[in-house]
Amino acid sequence: MRREFPFLALALALNFAMLVTLAASPHQDKPPQPFGPDAFSGRAVVQSGSPPLGMKLFACIDDCLIYKSEVVGIKEGGAYSRLVVNPTDRSLVGHSIHFYLANDFGRIQALETVDFAGATDNFTLDLNFSDTIPVPTPLPTVTPTASLPVPGDVTVTAIPRMALIVGAIALVLGMGILMSARRRAA
Repeated sequence: MRREFPFLALALALNFAMLVTLAASPHQDKPPQPFGPDAFSGRAVVQSGSPPLGMKLFACIDDCLIYKSEVVGIKEGGAYSRLVVNPTDRSLVGHSIHFYLANDFGRIQALETVDFAGATDNFTLDLNFSDTIPVPTPLPTVTPTASLPVPGDVTVTAIPRMALIVGAIALVLGMGILMSARRRAA
């Protein structure tokens, strides 16, 4: 029995060392879950009517600077399909998806929002927009107004005086050029 004691002590020490090593491993969260795109199809309605053909629909998570989807076009009757929300950042799961309808003049936001599931699934979602479709802002019309000089303004009298001085200089120069040209011709 004395011979087996060192082997037993060594085996117990190794088991204890392995147990301590296993207990010292870092804390592990749940294993990674499947992650993929959410795709949406449905109908868009703007103030109880269909949006015009050619309008663009896209989705953003939280803010369009964080994630913005590819743009899909609106079809007849406001139908849309294959609006894919596919961020690469897993931490966006559970964050809000906002939907926008846009044209060349601006965008409006849908009343509906959904949470990003990352479930690789297709969802049917009808979108309602309460704002009006953006239109170009008209340029302000400027009507010219005649303005009379203010009495006592010295610039009013300086302009004709300056014109007379410049005209006199031009006249003297012109006469000099004509006289020199006549002398050469003679």
